[in-house]
Amino acid sequence: MINIKKLLLRVFIATSIISALTGKCEITQMNVQTLDGLGRPCSSFSAGGQIGLEISCYNSESISRVYFEFYIFDPDNKEVFRHLGNSAPGNIGNKFSSVKNIPLTFYTVPGYYTFRGVVRTEPPQANPSEEIVKFRILPGFIDLFYPPDGIKDLADDPLVFRWYSSGADRYRIYLDENSGFFNPVWTAETDQSNIQYPSNPLEPRQKLSSGVVYWWKVEGLDARGNKILETRVPFSFTIKAPVVALSDVALDKIGFLIDSENEKISLFVDVKNLGGKAEYNIPVMAYFNGAQIGTVEKIELLQSGETKRILFDCSDRSMEILGTNESAKVVVSGMIDFTDDNFKNNILTAELEIAFEKAKISGRVTDGESVPGGIEGVSIIYSGPVSGEVRTDPRGYYKIENLPPGEYRIKAIKEGYGEATPLTVRIEKRKVYTGSNFILVKAGVEAVLLIGEPSCTPQTVHPGDSVTIQVRVKDNKGIEKVEILYQLPGEETIRTLEMKRISGDNKEGIYEAVIKQ
Repeated sequence: MINIKKLLLRVFIATSIISALTGKCEITQMNVQTLDGLGRPCSSFSAGGQIGLEISCYNSESISRVYFEFYIFDPDNKEVFRHLGNSAPGNIGNKFSSVKNIPLTFYTVPGYYTFRGVVRTEPPQANPSEEIVKFRILPGFIDLFYPPDGIKDLADDPLVFRWYSSGADRYRIYLDENSGFFNPVWTAETDQSNIQYPSNPLEPRQKLSSGVVYWWKVEGLDARGNKILETRVPFSFTIKAPVVALSDVALDKIGFLIDSENEKISLFVDVKNLGGKAEYNIPVMAYFNGAQIGTVEKIELLQSGETKRILFDCSDRSMEILGTNESAKVVVSGMIDFTDDNFKNNILTAELEIAFEKAKISGRVTDGESVPGGIEGVSIIYSGPVSGEVRTDPRGYYKIENLPPGEYRIKAIKEGYGEATPLTVRIEKRKVYTGSNFILVKAGVEAVLLIGEPSCTPQTVHPGDSVTIQVRVKDNKGIEKVEILYQLPGEETIRTLEMKRISGDNKEGIYEAVIKQ
């Protein structure tokens, strides 16, 4: 059998490589956080819900075991929860432990509670490692607001249900012809404190009729969809018999289109012809915190049933409001200066949030085979303006989100695999930085000896240029083949290319490959 050995090289063009620093203490990189019912980081909870606790750290020396302790203290710093007994083997590497779905039965008063995580070792350290994090618990409530209880001949179109609430991740609304809600006419879910009833429902039973008393209520849900809150008393209303308008031009929707990468914000206004005939020369105006944006725009022709979107640039106004904040709430309005048979829908006002998306880094971790496969559960540790850790999915992909500008150093670590060269990514814009990939080789796999660092010519590369890679390889058992694994900038795919020997013999020589972009 021919023993074919592959030289696995990772080519990075114009990327600085920083060597990893190793520490001598046992427990480092400790982090504690509170989780919602889906295991996502969360810092605000509702009484009656559930909470999860997580501790992570890095063990830099081989010991017997690592023990985890979980404590919660109320706003008066009184211990109200304790969980002991979680542990992990003491081999070198990342350690995790969590306690999930803890009922908030320890809740006493609203306010900020403290989660204290402690890590002890066996044999013990001089001082155990510990970290704390604050989280908030508030009493939940739902108060129905609109339509008010008992209102008759409601003529809203569209009909929007509104309520005041606190303490739930999502809300489920019920509408029925019976206050018992045994067979609801309509149900829907939202993460907002309002929801619009369908203007043109598909089911005949959902088309609201005059003369019928309708009842509605709202339930509060946690992150897993469990009910944790409920309306105290349902409200009722009746619908007015519809009047068909011959001419009806409406403001259908208003919102923002946000280009985070280029810091451009546009306000859009959707105008819809609800009447039975075409309309002409419709003036459209937009307002931002009470001030008009730009000039009056005109829709020359709007057919019956047609919707047209008008855009207004409000980037400068938005940046003034935002300042150094990540988000801000503003009041926006759209208006049409047009005479029709339904003047109520000629204006639309909403309180909206302006928020730019932060940058993201994405990539993949693969093994060192000719046809690379993704590695699940690899710890991706990043440090920079903010630091943290994520893990790869079953296909080896990972994503680091909500990153402010700056330079980040990224490492990929998994027990049983050799260490890969760390990456450095510099974030300058609010966009997704792709292609931050790693190749991990299983520990103990035989590899050939590289003499010196691989060379890259030219060192400064422009799109479309070819790159020549040279490396000197030595193996006294004989070299049958040398291959290079490389990746082009902006691509997720890892390619394979055989290198040619340009000098030396099959035991020691210089190999070369030309990569074409």
